[in-house]
Amino acid sequence: MKDGDIYRYILENKIPEKHWWYRVRNNLIYMVFKKILKFREEKNKKILDVGSGYGQAFHVLQKFGDIYSVDSNKSCTDYQKKIYKNVVVWNSEFPDSNSSNYTYDIICMFDFLEHVKDPGRILEYSYKILKKGGFLLITVPAYQWMWTDYDVKAGHFKRYLRGGLISEVKRAGFKSIYSTYFMSLLFISAVIVRKIIDPIRKKSKKSPVPELESPPGFLNETLYHIFNLEAPLIGNKIFIPFGLSILGTFKK
Repeated sequence: MKDGDIYRYILENKIPEKHWWYRVRNNLIYMVFKKILKFREEKNKKILDVGSGYGQAFHVLQKFGDIYSVDSNKSCTDYQKKIYKNVVVWNSEFPDSNSSNYTYDIICMFDFLEHVKDPGRILEYSYKILKKGGFLLITVPAYQWMWTDYDVKAGHFKRYLRGGLISEVKRAGFKSIYSTYFMSLLFISAVIVRKIIDPIRKKSKKSPVPELESPPGFLNETLYHIFNLEAPLIGNKIFIPFGLSILGTFKK
């Protein structure tokens, strides 16, 4: 399956705007900014979004500051330039010469690090271009044993354990502020879907990647409200011991 087919499917079906998973993740990002980092909605921060995709998190990030975006996929950055006129967009690999011209209050890597062969180099560079006291916010998929065909198609190199992510980021010089698993509710159901049902569904070729299909409206909203129950837990820095993804907040 060509990458272009996947990206076209995402764009044409407005997956980031509709799919419960992206909507829940954005709510969790907002809780981190507001409750953990204590950022006010004053739009006075410099925010670098690395591996920003179609700008799935922009409507949250723009509440707090100016967004600088870097992504190597031209389909993504062309879309960003068309839709988000106030965002500085760079189509390049990271690290890159453009982002090094600034220092940032926070660097965000939302489901980016799993795509990287050498995350240590990425993290060390991020440390250099952060302001003193600046923050790094990361989300990554959890558990290598959850590896499926979707990871292959999405270009992942690994899935993470919370402890492994913390160790990797600390080696670059960061201090861990708060980290947790999330997407924990209905965890067993998700395992069944990914390991048993999806391998069957993919044979139908209904979409380039079955996991990206938005569920029917009622189910989509139900899943959104169920998984959104984690938002206040994360806002209060409560540790969730398992989940489909990991969220980590780190400080320079």
